[in-house]
Amino acid sequence: MNPQFLQIVMMGVIALVVGGLTIFILQRFMSDKASRSRRMNRIVNEKEVQKANLQKLHKDKRRKQVQAMLREVEEETRRRKKGQRPSLKKMLRQAGLKVSPVQYYLFALGSGVILGLVTLVLSRNPFVGLGGLLVGGLGVPYWLLKFLRKRRELAFLTLLPETIDAMVRSIKAGLPLNEALKLVAKEMPDPIGVEFREVVEGQRLGIPLDQGFQRMYDRMPLPEVNFLSIVIGIQQQSGGNLSEVLNNLAKVLRDRKGMRLKVKALSQEAKAGASIIGALPVLLLAAISVLNPEYIQPLFNTITGKFMLVGAVVWMSTGIIVMYKMINFKV
Repeated sequence: MNPQFLQIVMMGVIALVVGGLTIFILQRFMSDKASRSRRMNRIVNEKEVQKANLQKLHKDKRRKQVQAMLREVEEETRRRKKGQRPSLKKMLRQAGLKVSPVQYYLFALGSGVILGLVTLVLSRNPFVGLGGLLVGGLGVPYWLLKFLRKRRELAFLTLLPETIDAMVRSIKAGLPLNEALKLVAKEMPDPIGVEFREVVEGQRLGIPLDQGFQRMYDRMPLPEVNFLSIVIGIQQQSGGNLSEVLNNLAKVLRDRKGMRLKVKALSQEAKAGASIIGALPVLLLAAISVLNPEYIQPLFNTITGKFMLVGAVVWMSTGIIVMYKMINFKV
């Protein structure tokens, strides 16, 4: 055979072998690379699935914690509603009065005696004097206590959104919640300051923060304080962005205040009409007594007139109570 032909054949065989080996190595390398890529993608997908499952588990756990917290709050609210009215000592504290129940009873006794003597001297009727004694001993102190309590709650409610805003600014500035509470307790006027000082002092004594706000709600039984207590309690148990939650709470409180003022403005016409209707008989009776006393005397001197007077008082009182219930909107 021709040696040159043999060389060409050998070179062709060598080229085929080298090409085959090259293709085999490249295919193996590419397959290994694709396999590694598939394994990496599978691992990444598994990690993403695990991360999504962990996030879902965390959300479910947090949701369960929030639901459990809300159930506890609802049960506590129902228990309080089923319970008796607050004691005199608690009412005095809610009104901001630093007096004991014994001092309150002494004031009620003195008020009753004074008003009873005044009505007895003016009317010269023992039954009227007894009525003045009961009104002065039971009614006037209780009405005064309710007035002071309502005024203190209104002052607290007016300052609460600004207080929450101050807490939000402090937290965004980097202060922890405890320091924000101390700052509010120091800077805000009473009754906000004194109530938050009670919470701060409770923390120093080892009382948890959520229980401290629950005690604030006992001293200041307002729905807005209950909202704040719920927010703090949930944040303490499940975490979260406290500044954002408090900011939303402040917005809700301002919206509630605006709605309350709007309802009050819309009901002023009805309240004015009810006041005029309730006061008209009394003013008319006083005017007739001054202008023509003889005309009105049988209403007080005869048995029939006294029965009519008692009936008129009962029916007028019933009408005033019904009108009060109709126009007294609570928001």
